[in-house]
Amino acid sequence: NAEEYKKRVEGLKTKWEETAELGTEAHKVLEIYGILLNKALETTEMQDIDFDAMKDEALKGMGNKSNYKQLLKGFDKFIKKITKGKKLRFEHELYLRDPEMGVAGIIDLVAFDEDGKAYIFDYKTKERGKEWLFDYESPDSKMGPPFEDLFDNKETAGALQTSLYSIMLERKGVQVVESKIIYLEADLEYY
Repeated sequence: NAEEYKKRVEGLKTKWEETAELGTEAHKVLEIYGILLNKALETTEMQDIDFDAMKDEALKGMGNKSNYKQLLKGFDKFIKKITKGKKLRFEHELYLRDPEMGVAGIIDLVAFDEDGKAYIFDYKTKERGKEWLFDYESPDSKMGPPFEDLFDNKETAGALQTSLYSIMLERKGVQVVESKIIYLEADLEYY
């Protein structure tokens, strides 16, 4: 039925737009939070920072604060893990390209410690309640060449993306200690 098909297509477009908007807002919240954290670290030790006050400041004017608070909580957990008494500096949307490899990308956030070592963060949105490994096609779906032995799911795609970022930075002489995907869960309707 053509009318049913049109309704389904419109529903999928709406869902895509909501997800894209959520991703854009999440990047903005994390960028603001990173800027606030950079400023705080200029004068305050990590253990003395009022993270709750920074969250409130970063979330001013944002809707859906509970989703973003969860995202910032994951961010804080990773930051506290990697800090270990070191000062960090944050770079947002770091553009990279490697002509020899024929790839380019934008790293959502890189934390550099005082030794110049890098920690890569990439943000992804996902539907609340979905598995972290949710597949694009089916549980047995595999990626195309040259990755045909890997399952085609969000976790694999994200791991490949952050691995490429790590390789690109290391080829530029930067030691990458760790990379992490931080998921933002959201409530989206099925169509």
